[in-house]
Amino acid sequence: MDEFSPSDIARLSALPLDVLTVALGNALAAERAVPAHPVHARRGALMAQIYAFMRKNLGDPHLTPGVIAEAHYISLRYLHKLFQQEGQTVAGWVRERRLELCRRDLADPGLTALSISAIACRWGYRNPAHFSQAFRSAYGLSPRQFRRQHATLRRLRDRPVSEGRPEAAVRPAWARALDDTASLAVRFVPGT
Repeated sequence: MDEFSPSDIARLSALPLDVLTVALGNALAAERAVPAHPVHARRGALMAQIYAFMRKNLGDPHLTPGVIAEAHYISLRYLHKLFQQEGQTVAGWVRERRLELCRRDLADPGLTALSISAIACRWGYRNPAHFSQAFRSAYGLSPRQFRRQHATLRRLRDRPVSEGRPEAAVRPAWARALDDTASLAVRFVPGT
């Protein structure tokens, strides 16, 4: 082992994992009754590794396409090509997952003690203003509005029945509109 450099050892240690992921890719392709071409199986296995790596590192603000490509010993251009074949971009996938995780955490009653900035930072957003803008663009509400809305809905939902739940306030607007339409139809039934 003395004749191998640390980078050689890292590459060689990844070989068993590559073999397993190719075998898994072949098994999945066979299960779908699609003949697995070795190139497609290798690409599928590589994408599975890339997605796992990205999920594991979503909280790292330095997770960039360059870092992802380097970690998988592929060129940045090839990484972008792989994602283009999936109909998305690397940065877009990372951004969507981070926003989903931030949204989940903002709605979690167990995390109300964490500030919005801390949640954003937890998932790789270093700049609170950038996070707020990205969140509003994705969900139509600022993170603060989203959190407040979820807290209100949770309080209404968790209110004991003896206090009377304002069910109409909890129901979506489209459902209340249907109720209004139905009551109008009852009032204007001919012959009543």
